[in-house]
Amino acid sequence: MFKLGFTLETYGRDYDGAVFNYQEAIRLSQDPVSVYEIQKRVANIFFEQGKDIDKAIAAYKKLISFNPKSLELDFFQFRTAEAYFRQNNFEQARTEYQLILENFPKSQYIAKSRFEIGNTYYMEGKYDIALEALKQVGRYHPQTEYAVEAEFLIAQCLEQTQKEQAAIQIYENLKNRYSNPKIIEYRIDQLKKRVRKGPK
Repeated sequence: MFKLGFTLETYGRDYDGAVFNYQEAIRLSQDPVSVYEIQKRVANIFFEQGKDIDKAIAAYKKLISFNPKSLELDFFQFRTAEAYFRQNNFEQARTEYQLILENFPKSQYIAKSRFEIGNTYYMEGKYDIALEALKQVGRYHPQTEYAVEAEFLIAQCLEQTQKEQAAIQIYENLKNRYSNPKIIEYRIDQLKKRVRKGPK
């Protein structure tokens, strides 16, 4: 059943068929190691194909409880948070990202999780809280790509709260560091036009 599932997933791109056979393999298997490895494939299919995010969440939570000593726990936790984010369930996503900060302080997903915590507040329109959360990214992870992304989002928060001059200053500082300089130039231009027009 596993080999058939693997063939359908890898060569046939028949993900529904692959999941069916994987789940049958899990049901029939007496080997917990094999069950664990197959369950990972099922979880990844649900997440990466994006067809059923609820099932992806359930699958990753099952993996977390299946082997609490696994070296992959931070990855499963991160995927769980990302899945909630995809559902626009920003409050629960934030809770899951926070668990990474608390339980896996040396994880490779720490910087990204800290950024996404700020991002969830931004997506909810809580710009002042988002701004403070995003500052933590630069404070704790200054050499990462997420520090630059956090600065960009901080500028967006400042825009949303009518602090145009402060936003312009951050965009100016990002000119030579942001991955898409044209976006920076556009934001600066738009803000300067807004400043010239004055308050509505």
